[in-house]
Amino acid sequence: MTDYYEKINEACQDAEAREWVRVPGQYNPMWRRSVEHPTPSFAHDNGWWPGMTYSSHEFVSFILRERTRAPRAVYGTSRVPWTGRTDRPVSFKRALEILSAETADVHENHYNPDRAP
Repeated sequence: MTDYYEKINEACQDAEAREWVRVPGQYNPMWRRSVEHPTPSFAHDNGWWPGMTYSSHEFVSFILRERTRAPRAVYGTSRVPWTGRTDRPVSFKRALEILSAETADVHENHYNPDRAP
């Protein structure tokens, strides 16, 4: 029989090499990866974000059941802090794929004033 708890532990230990960190204080295991970006001037001008930088985040949470039963998984993203976070259920297999990926769309193609037209 498959030990899903062991699969989660292995995947999360491997994910640490790609900047994933465990979110402390959670009953169910939750992991987060963040990337920092320079805050665009329009976010300052509109009062959306006061800092010079902000972070995009992605989260993977597992809702544990029995060791031999696949846990439920939730994938969350927050592209910019002034728009909030979006969560959606994903399969256990997809959650492991997300943890093994080098990066995600949520961290790419952010506004960069050096590339502005």
